[in-house]
Amino acid sequence: MSKLMKIVAGVGGVLLLIVVALVFTAKSLITVDRVKALVLPKVEQALHRKVSLGEVQVGLFSGIELHDLSVADRNGGDPLLRIGMVKLRYQLLPLLNKQVVIDEVRIEKPQLVLVRQTDGELNIADLLAKSAKPSAPAPDAATADDGGIGLRVALATVSDGTVSFIDRRISAAAPPRIELTGLTTQFTEFSLQEELPVDLHGMLNGAPFALKGRVNPSGKTVSLAVELQGLDVTTLEPYYRDKLPGQLTSARLNLKNQVEGNAEAMAVRGLVSLHELSLRLEALPQAPLERVTASAAVDLAVIPGQGLLRIARSEYDLNGIKLAADGTLSGLKSAPAADLKVRIPGLDLHTALAALPARS
Repeated sequence: MSKLMKIVAGVGGVLLLIVVALVFTAKSLITVDRVKALVLPKVEQALHRKVSLGEVQVGLFSGIELHDLSVADRNGGDPLLRIGMVKLRYQLLPLLNKQVVIDEVRIEKPQLVLVRQTDGELNIADLLAKSAKPSAPAPDAATADDGGIGLRVALATVSDGTVSFIDRRISAAAPPRIELTGLTTQFTEFSLQEELPVDLHGMLNGAPFALKGRVNPSGKTVSLAVELQGLDVTTLEPYYRDKLPGQLTSARLNLKNQVEGNAEAMAVRGLVSLHELSLRLEALPQAPLERVTASAAVDLAVIPGQGLLRIARSEYDLNGIKLAADGTLSGLKSAPAADLKVRIPGLDLHTALAALPARS
């Protein structure tokens, strides 16, 4: 055997031994019992809910797969959260030092069920209250004593997610349900201490929607582009039924807005439009609106603490009848008052009369 072949054979043997060592280490370090013993108690303690886990699969190059993860709801009934599969891709060499360093997290088919009870409290109210409290800085992943498992996430993806909102406060017998389905998103190189890029797509009650922008968890600020196409407004009828002085039989909602700010002040700019709007007002039963189009282009700021709405610009269009307004709406929490400048630009009486609903 030539010297070169001996070198190649020696290197190959060493690599084979490394691979065998990695396989043995991975299989011995990451087992179903070890994952359940290390992870589940901490998750249950943090969530104050029972957590169950199905099969755990470990592959040298494919990573770790956690199947059928379920978090029970504190009030019983359907689980708060189900996840079909969580896949963790880890680095190989740190395994030799008994460390599992996670580079990628992939979550498939998560299903979150939010419930507003008859008293108005959400089934995750305790978790929200806990997250609102200041917490101590998290220990560094490289030095944390978590049974030898280090953690670093460079990429996270979510696919085919579902969020259901069940509102028993509106009706305990037949609660309305709002569904977000087909949720897909991806995060890269993120940290809870830094801005989080958002690129979320899905369906809201069957209507396509998208969120794109950035969220800063530490500063609690957002900058998001929001788009929604063709939402059937009548699916939200339980929420406006007692507030609308008439009957809405059809309407499709489109949104294309930029939302920026925080809990103290939020700016909204963009376009809101209603298509196929059919409305019969109690005060004008003889003049119903039939499949008309209405839109509003707005530039406004909401200041919830002051009960104030500042309108820098707003332009409205109802079947060609145009209206513009700017100013303020104050006292929204108690006694609403308006200080508005309203204009009707370029009014054409023939166009306006043609746009008005015909008397039935």
